[in-house]
Amino acid sequence: MRRFEFVEGSSSKFWQVERKGSTLVVHFGRIGTSGQMQEKSHGSEAAAETALDKLIREKTGKGYVEVGGDEAEAEAPAKAPKKGDAKEAPKAAAAVPKAPKVEVAKKSAKELVDAGKGYGLAIEGGKLVCYKDGRPLASVPKPIKEGEAAERLLAAIEMLDAHARSCVETVESWMLRSLATPRGVLEAVFRDEAWRAALEHAVVIPVDGKGKAADVVGLLREASIRSVASAWWTSTARPSGSTRRA
Repeated sequence: MRRFEFVEGSSSKFWQVERKGSTLVVHFGRIGTSGQMQEKSHGSEAAAETALDKLIREKTGKGYVEVGGDEAEAEAPAKAPKKGDAKEAPKAAAAVPKAPKVEVAKKSAKELVDAGKGYGLAIEGGKLVCYKDGRPLASVPKPIKEGEAAERLLAAIEMLDAHARSCVETVESWMLRSLATPRGVLEAVFRDEAWRAALEHAVVIPVDGKGKAADVVGLLREASIRSVASAWWTSTARPSGSTRRA
């Protein structure tokens, strides 16, 4: 079990992961609580190890530090350079001209999560963004980011990221097995944005009740949500450019 922690200001969170064969077991939450647990099977030990390395890189990239265990590596704080150790970089010869100001539309309170004192939060493009009196800020102020509202949204972002990865991995498993994907499965998942992003570049080959493929093919991204929901065929989803084996 490898454990990582993020402690900054009022934030005090842990994330730990363990590989059990081809399954990854993840615990996360506030330090001092039991947190939540998620399990995900990856089909093989090699695939699980690859997924484990990817998750750890993502967490350390967000500021989590590994604590305890043989795997943890102590990192010495970087020393500030002494005066005179290095020459100062030359100043820029000319200032870069400022871009003209662009008027940005304000967001209403109904579109934002209230963070107090006129601040509002939202998730845009998979990231946490902050508004002050309805106008966007370049970054999230530290006191706001450490607040309860931001904690909830950051947890939601992690869950959405995990869901998106799960969709891609599932679609990839369909491709590798090269089996027909039932129409009902596509109908059930295509309305979900994460599933749609994973499926939209797939080639769709209609298959009749006897398993015979039609001569026509198409890209799933060309279909609207309604057309997928009302489609009559059973499809085989494949990556763009691939061919069907005889």
